Amino acid sequence: MRGKLCIALSLLLIAALLGGCTGFSKSETVAQGHFDFYVSDLGTRAFPSAYYWEGDPNDTLIEIPDKVGSADVGSVGGYFGTGNPIPMMITTRGNNPYKAETPPEGTEAQPLTFTLSIGKNVRSIVRVITPEYLSALSIDGSVRWYQPRLRVELREENSKFYERNGRLYYKEDDRLVDAIGYGAVPVDFKIGTLSEYGTMAYSTEYEWVKTLTGARLTKYEGDWQYNENTEREDCVAAEVEGGKELYDEICRLLRDCEVTAWDGFHKSNPNVLDGGGFSLSMTLEDGSVVSASGSNSYPGGYMDFLNGIRQILDRASEL
Repeated sequence: MRGKLCIALSLLLIAALLGGCTGFSKSETVAQGHFDFYVSDLGTRAFPSAYYWEGDPNDTLIEIPDKVGSADVGSVGGYFGTGNPIPMMITTRGNNPYKAETPPEGTEAQPLTFTLSIGKNVRSIVRVITPEYLSALSIDGSVRWYQPRLRVELREENSKFYERNGRLYYKEDDRLVDAIGYGAVPVDFKIGTLSEYGTMAYSTEYEWVKTLTGARLTKYEGDWQYNENTEREDCVAAEVEGGKELYDEICRLLRDCEVTAWDGFHKSNPNVLDGGGFSLSMTLEDGSVVSASGSNSYPGGYMDFLNGIRQILDRASEL
C-alpha cells in the first residue's frame, strides 16, 4: 500500500512538472533585508520580487544574495504558478510599485545611480523594473525626488553573463540583457558616425552632428573609401537638419538603444565567411568617446538604433 502511495505521489509530481508548474505556488513572500522573495514550494529555490530603497542617497547597493535560508537564488525576478512572470521592482516602502510616481511641476529630480550586484549563482534575469522617479522624505518633512539609474556589477565570475560598462551581456552571443531597466541615462553628443560595410567596395555611413541651433543627420552612400576619385561629400544620399527637437530625438534614440554601452565592443564572428560589419565613433558633450566595431557581430540594440536613424531620415524625405 505504501509503495503504491509513493508511486501515486511521484506520478502527481511528474504531471505537475509536465503541466508547466514552476514550483512556486505560495502567494506570500519572505522578507529579508531590503528584499521580498518568493520561495519555492519545496524550499530549494527563491527569487527576489521587490527591493525597497529606504531613501538614503548613500545606500544604493542592491546586492542579490546567493541564498534565502537554504534556498538558492538563481534568478532575478522569476515565474509563479504555471509560468506567470514576476519582475523584481525597485521601489520604496509604503508606495504602490505599480503606480508611477511623478514629481510636482517645477520640481527637479536628481539623478541617482543604483548598483545591482549579482553573484555566480544567477542564471536568469526575468525582469528588473527601474521606475522613472523615486521620492524620499527628508528629516524636515520635505520630499526629495530622484531619477534612478541602474548599473550592474558581477561580484563573482558568472558562467552565464559578463558585465561591460555597467551593462549585463550573455556570454553565448554577446546580447545585451534587455530585461533589465537601466533607467534614463541622458546622452548629449557633439558628433557621431556609424559606418556599415559589406563584401563589395561600397559603404554606408550615418553622421549626426550637434549644430548651433540643433542637429544635422546625414546618410552617405558610395565608394569614397575605395575610390580616390570620389569624395565623401559627393555621396550624400539623405540629410535632415533641425532644431532642438531633432537634437533631443537623436539623444533619446541613443539613450533608449544603450549606444554608450557599446563602448569597447570589438568582436568578430569567424563562423560567417560573407556578410558585413560596422564601426561606430561618437564624441559626447563631456569629451568622452564611445568606440565600437564588429565583423558579423553586433551589440544589443544595434538594429533598433539603425532603424530609428532610418525612420528619422525617411520621415524627413516625406515632408
